[in-house]
Amino acid sequence: MALKKVKKLYYSIGDVSEMTNLKQYVLRYWETEFSILNPSKNSAGNRTYKDVDIKVIREIQNLLYKRKFTIKGAKQYLKDKYSTKNQIDNIINIQPKNQLDKDLLLNLKKGLQDIIDLIDKAKKSRDVAQSGSALDWGSRGRRFKSCRSDTLYRFKTLR
Repeated sequence: MALKKVKKLYYSIGDVSEMTNLKQYVLRYWETEFSILNPSKNSAGNRTYKDVDIKVIREIQNLLYKRKFTIKGAKQYLKDKYSTKNQIDNIINIQPKNQLDKDLLLNLKKGLQDIIDLIDKAKKSRDVAQSGSALDWGSRGRRFKSCRSDTLYRFKTLR
């Protein structure tokens, strides 16, 4: 007779160890290495894992054992993945309900466009300021008037 899996709210470290085929000391070590893996402890001090914790463990196991990440690489991957997810979760949905909200959004759009224009202006002034840099020099010591690829003219040959 096949045993039916019982769905629990909390699992012990032994249960999680059996489900994931990992030793208990590996799970404890991963808790110290991966800050995202932080199971709660009961009043006796025993670790209690939730389904979310088990999903994180399986993801770490996949990164380390199947995809051959290093621990450092897996940490960085999880940090990037979960920080992006949190940023996406924190986005507020703004729906214009009245004229005030519409004005606010239009004002915000204008401000952002001004910032983009300032950045473009700064980029153009930086390109002009770099004249005479190593980018101005072609092969064989020839100097060009401009380092821009669309206007490469020979100015003079240095000897």
